[in-house]
Amino acid sequence: MSDVHSSDEWLRRLRALHGEFHPPPRYLLMVQLLAAIIIGMGAFILFKAWQRYQYSHALGSLIFGALFGGSAVAVGYYQQRRAACGYRFEGGRICFISGVGRVLWAEDLSALERLEPGPARQHGPDYLLLHWSGRTRRVDLLGAMKVALAASAV
Repeated sequence: MSDVHSSDEWLRRLRALHGEFHPPPRYLLMVQLLAAIIIGMGAFILFKAWQRYQYSHALGSLIFGALFGGSAVAVGYYQQRRAACGYRFEGGRICFISGVGRVLWAEDLSALERLEPGPARQHGPDYLLLHWSGRTRRVDLLGAMKVALAASAV
């Protein structure tokens, strides 16, 4: 896939793509483990801040703990939810779908104005930036999607 340099070729391949693509299970497991660690650390910080406040009535440590611990919990939760998302290509449209199949956004590929591949890696870019009039979407190239895009070159 690293042989593709033309934006027009990327557009042709993307428009020809059909199917649903999700991250591989191994990746999901890794992200869920890391998210659980981050959420656990955030919950621990929240607990310790509350415990310290109960003992010393130090409002500053409670606020700091709530901001820092709450942020860690929110980031871990967001990463866990985001990792399960995938893409569906059908009828000339791309849909970004949640882990439970809910469409989070959908765009018409025929209205796509410009496409930028992310930085080139050993096996091609890791993402594509898709530009429509008024908005830009980042599409992560999941393992199966990279294979399907490479196969559509033949």
